[in-house]
Amino acid sequence: TFVRRSADCAHLCRPPPPMCDSLRQQGAHAAHTACVAGLGASLTAADAFHAASSHSSLGDAPEAARWYERALHLRPSFAEARLNLAAVLATLRRPAEAEESYRAALAMRTWPPSVAAAAHNNLGVLLREGGRTSEATAAFAAAVAADPTLATAEANLEDARGDAE
Repeated sequence: TFVRRSADCAHLCRPPPPMCDSLRQQGAHAAHTACVAGLGASLTAADAFHAASSHSSLGDAPEAARWYERALHLRPSFAEARLNLAAVLATLRRPAEAEESYRAALAMRTWPPSVAAAAHNNLGVLLREGGRTSEATAAFAAAVAADPTLATAEANLEDARGDAE
């Protein structure tokens, strides 16, 4: 059965723009990452978050993970970085770490319904891929409860329920 993932929350979860962010907004991801790398001790968690976003946009998941982890080192309560790290870890096929990150991010704050639904859906995908069907079913149900319009969550929930039969 085909498993559908929701879009990664990187485009939904943005902190206030930092000093180098205008380069990222212009699509100059390489210049943006060079700017952030040159910040040294003045690097903020938001700067690291946006560097991670740039690396993610460039398809460089290992560097994106490193920068999200750096953002979290600078500000452990940075829920958006935790949530985006989860998506990157899933891409890197690090399911245990991704699951831990999704669960932590979901517990850190109340998310807008579409973001909560995407996170629960993606957590469900991880759990289902790991053979944890009943936990996946619960995650997909939470996704549908958060945003009933998320068709991928509804389809995943139906598929997971079919697996359990």
